Amino acid sequence: MKNTGKDFESLSYEIFSLLSKEDRYTSVELDVQLNSPDGKRQFDVVIKSKVSGLNLLTVIECRDYNKKLDVSNVDGFYSKLTDVNANKGVLVSRKGFSKTAKQKADRLGITLCTAHDFDRELINIGFQIPIVFTSINKIEINISYQSYIEAGTTIGKDIEIYIDDIKLLEYFENEYKNGELNAKTLDEILYWKPSVDIINSMYMYDIDKNKIQIQSIELIYKLTSTYYFGYVHDLPNTIGINNLSDNEISIFVEPKDILLDYKSNLKSYRRKEELPQTTGTNIIVLQDIDFKYSEKDLTLESIERIGN
Repeated sequence: MKNTGKDFESLSYEIFSLLSKEDRYTSVELDVQLNSPDGKRQFDVVIKSKVSGLNLLTVIECRDYNKKLDVSNVDGFYSKLTDVNANKGVLVSRKGFSKTAKQKADRLGITLCTAHDFDRELINIGFQIPIVFTSINKIEINISYQSYIEAGTTIGKDIEIYIDDIKLLEYFENEYKNGELNAKTLDEILYWKPSVDIINSMYMYDIDKNKIQIQSIELIYKLTSTYYFGYVHDLPNTIGINNLSDNEISIFVEPKDILLDYKSNLKSYRRKEELPQTTGTNIIVLQDIDFKYSEKDLTLESIERIGN
């Protein structure tokens, strides 16, 4: 299938649109005809901006060639940008530029870039960013409590415990949201007890709706998780640009590729110790706990009775 270069132009347009979000940029357009002394001249991307009251024009040409651009490409582009009195010129190549092309562009003030996406060897941009996504599978809770119950009292099968008139599990969830729980340690047994000043407000009901005081409560819980690992350049919607003239790299990631599609785009690991060892820049995402309980996750025990 013949490469028309249109996909590469669209990629470059998308990247420069993302780079031009500041208020000083007034427009970013794809495939624009500009007036010149010799008639219309076409440019793949045109950016207009306004700085200190001055209207500035940036013209961009994209070349999806399977080889490096040489000095003749720089010369041809310089001729076009001077014809339209552009303030700045940017030449974008898929494969890069020859040494003489870089020298000439530097002398003429032309910025040289390479644009990349999943299909255009994004890994070669030279900037690998690892991703670690931690998915909390569930929270396992075991509740132990102590209560003195008089003889003849009947307790229902489904016991509901309250603290300050709030159901125990709801209270526990609020403690997590307020940052009072250890929610960073995964796959290990953890312990939680209510603070001393609320001991007198812990209770449950018997089947006759009589309030029964509870003397102590302890929750034993564990956050079970799966780890997912990959690199930004492996995500299908990641795009990037390497500004060779300014020695700058910009990477743009689609958040849903991590937050929603992590199971498809990243490799799973059951233990944190199994994750590949990386250095440098990392993206680490921790999925929030979803407080949903089932009888399988919840156990009530340790009822003490007194009386005849």
